[in-house]
Amino acid sequence: IRVPAKLYRAPTYPECSTAFTPITEFGAPVKASHFSITPDFTFINHGAFGGALKESVTLKRQFEDLMEHQLLDFVDRKLLPWMVNSIRSMADFISCSPEDLVLVPNATYGVNAAMSIIDGADKVAYLDTEYGSVYKMLWFRAKATGASIHEIPINKHLHSSTLRSNEELTAHIERSLPEGCTAFVIDHITSTTALEFPVFTHIIPMLRRVGVKKIIVDGAHAPLQIDLNLNELPPAARPSVYVGNLHKWMSSAKSVGFMWVPKDVQELITPPVRSHGASEGFTSEFIWDGTRDYSAS
Repeated sequence: IRVPAKLYRAPTYPECSTAFTPITEFGAPVKASHFSITPDFTFINHGAFGGALKESVTLKRQFEDLMEHQLLDFVDRKLLPWMVNSIRSMADFISCSPEDLVLVPNATYGVNAAMSIIDGADKVAYLDTEYGSVYKMLWFRAKATGASIHEIPINKHLHSSTLRSNEELTAHIERSLPEGCTAFVIDHITSTTALEFPVFTHIIPMLRRVGVKKIIVDGAHAPLQIDLNLNELPPAARPSVYVGNLHKWMSSAKSVGFMWVPKDVQELITPPVRSHGASEGFTSEFIWDGTRDYSAS
């Protein structure tokens, strides 16, 4: 994972029997050609559980078959180099170092891991637009560690001047922070209300300025809707953890997402499932956690 790009040589892959036909017309032709969605429905809730491209599902099934043909060869010899190559490819796509990126089954897994940076001394703030399962993760982490959690209202301001501009929204959040706030959890794009928060341009710089050191961004809905150039972020705009899904708007086969963590935070992060890579470094902690389906990765 540390090999410089100029020296890195990607592993070989078996020939695949799928070819991606270029998309020429958006809308119904794309749906008919590239998705398996029933023609009886116009599916508008792609953000819920995604919708995989036919080609992506075909590739995934071919890797499943390849694994079953020779399990030891697949798991012991081919899997890790392929996973490293996938990490490096994803790192190129979101403009970050591959050493700071790991693939995870989904954003839920990634945010569970991110919660390990929160400890008993923390005062954690979050918005009431937060995704339900993330709130539960935060609540259980606070219960386990003794951290305190504080909700900031946004929903009641959806039609008020509070959301009229990024500056007014950010000022509202700053006014609502608990005294001595040390941690913050926020969606990049909210699930139900579909709000895109100015996390990099306004909110994180404000949080850094007032002394909030631990910032978790749940970007489950962001990849392919928002250009992510994480290495280009100035230090004052960088979160502690950024998590994203690839089975939503990127239309990958399930289950694969990613977690980006700057090097100075990585030693605080532990995966929900620990295996042979435990305590062997950030990549090793997350790259393999036993026998499961890695074919989407």
